Amino acid sequence: MSTAFWWLAGAGVGFLLLAVAVLVKLNFSEQALVPLASAIVIGILTFTITFASSLKGSTEETAFATSLVEDMRAHLPAFINPDSTGSAISVRSSELSSIARGAFAPGTLPQPALPETEVTRFNLELLQYLIVRDLRDRQRVEWGLRQVRTRDGNFVATAAVNQPPVLTDPTSLQGEPALALFAGKRFGNSAFERMEWENVRLTLPQGSTIRLDSDPGSPQKGPASVGVVIRRPGFFALTISVTPMPITGAGVLPEGLTVDAADKPHLRTHYYVVKAKGEFYRLTAGNRLTEQNKAWVGWAIRELEAHFGDAATLGDAMPR
Repeated sequence: MSTAFWWLAGAGVGFLLLAVAVLVKLNFSEQALVPLASAIVIGILTFTITFASSLKGSTEETAFATSLVEDMRAHLPAFINPDSTGSAISVRSSELSSIARGAFAPGTLPQPALPETEVTRFNLELLQYLIVRDLRDRQRVEWGLRQVRTRDGNFVATAAVNQPPVLTDPTSLQGEPALALFAGKRFGNSAFERMEWENVRLTLPQGSTIRLDSDPGSPQKGPASVGVVIRRPGFFALTISVTPMPITGAGVLPEGLTVDAADKPHLRTHYYVVKAKGEFYRLTAGNRLTEQNKAWVGWAIRELEAHFGDAATLGDAMPR
């Protein structure tokens, strides 16, 4: 139906141009050039104004809290096995612990540890790296199956299906171009992570770039923060930022997270605000790739919130 419409529209425009050409040829004179030039200029201006006014920019954004449990004996993310339900918070805690310890040289003696003054910066950089890693891995996995042992010794299984958006001629970061993103940074440079980046690509919309930002903070600007910016100039920008919230006391854990009783007194919880904002520019709102860009950015925002977001709402957290 749309093809037939465009053929008819094209034929109509062609006949109009032919009629104009015949009239100009039959009545050509200097006097004919003035109205012809005026008609062309007015037509172009009318089309430009009408078309530009039909273009609308748009924004998609979200904000949520994420938690990181610290083992105060080493000031590193606590080692927590995923629970039998395969909950996002227990899986995330396991990933944070594993990647954090991978940043230290293998066989480090005594056991890896951080000065307490470095905990916030370490955690921010860890979350920043895991955000990029998550965007990479979630696009290549169509389904997942997990089998874990419960506390009573039985095994249970959970399964999930993932369907990321299809991209036309996407940008892919793999190997050295991907590793250059983490040059001079604490994470992404362990042997295991380097091997992953050598063999697995990060897929982004066509023409996009990715940048890692870091702000040390100040009394005027507020606390330190980190960010991930994915941008295609003229088309869109997706900005993801992570900022600290208060820390709980010892023995206080996120709701739904279970740990051994002997470890609990040594654990405390750090909370962070994650904000994700996708901005789509007005001048390219009608481009054929814009809908793909919107679909991918929307998917990325929802995926990040599902993986990193703690489910509690502000109403749940307020005292009654």
